Amino acid sequence: LIPLCGVLVSLVLYPTWPVDVLATIQNNPPNVWGNISLWQWVGPWALLLWVPPLVLRLSRQRRFLALAAASALTLPYFQQVDVLTLFVFPLGWLPVVLGNIGYLFFRYHFVALKWVVVVPGVIYGVQLFYRDKR
Repeated sequence: LIPLCGVLVSLVLYPTWPVDVLATIQNNPPNVWGNISLWQWVGPWALLLWVPPLVLRLSRQRRFLALAAASALTLPYFQQVDVLTLFVFPLGWLPVVLGNIGYLFFRYHFVALKWVVVVPGVIYGVQLFYRDKR
């Protein structure tokens, strides 16, 4: 109820703000050079990556990590520097090594930054498909 009240009050005080926001986004689109999200290539179909972590039987830790990686893969704009938030979790050595893909920027420029999508992709895949031998 509180967010709804906030929206209603904002519409009373400034009734044209939704139209103004849409016009601003259309006239000044955001810079997507550092976007690594799959949304830019497959559109809303990327949202299907949310389904497996929500329906598969996973431990709490694996489910959380899979959902964190899914958010990096599916949100409409996810910048490559935001992948650093995934590195605070205990992921092992592979995602950290793959995180160095960003250094290819100096040779391949913004195309290399799009390759950073491999990091959340690997984290997502490992959380869903890798099983401990215990």
